[in-house]
Amino acid sequence: EKIGYGVSKLQRVAIGRLSIGKLRKGEFYELKAKDLHRIFSIPLPAESAPAKKVRRTNKNLPKRYKSCSRTSC
Repeated sequence: EKIGYGVSKLQRVAIGRLSIGKLRKGEFYELKAKDLHRIFSIPLPAESAPAKKVRRTNKNLPKRYKSCSRTSC
């Protein structure tokens, strides 16, 4: 309409990198991790080995500084 043509019907065929493809009216497709990676460039999780747990020790913690009071520092 903005450039002088009337619009009688709109049909969305894509949103960003996601296209409807061969889906018919009322059908849906459940997105998988690889689809999300392709669409949003989200890194895929590594499937080979589970993540290692980090054991928290005093060495891992940041050093705390003594706070200053109004009378001394």
